[in-house]
Amino acid sequence: MTKLRSYAESGGQSADTGEISTEDAVFAVYNVTKTENGHFLHFGAIEKGSINKNDTVFAEIGVEKRMSAMRNHTAHIFFKRVKGSTGRACTSGRSACKC
Repeated sequence: MTKLRSYAESGGQSADTGEISTEDAVFAVYNVTKTENGHFLHFGAIEKGSINKNDTVFAEIGVEKRMSAMRNHTAHIFFKRVKGSTGRACTSGRSACKC
């Protein structure tokens, strides 16, 4: 794929999930990682048909999971600011924050 919309796991934020499909095939994406040289690797399973090199594909992310990760990232920044201004310890991890 030359244009990528998937977010790879980074900085404690979980990777996108979704589907890569053609007219006849569906690949369910369960995880995305980014290699040291900047390539994105999509992990998942073929649910229907087969996808071949040079096929035109359509990529669709799991919007609900992406929105949840974005909200949690915003909470992470907020709690970091709270800790900085009040000294109250807050912890964050894998798309979740706790104070």
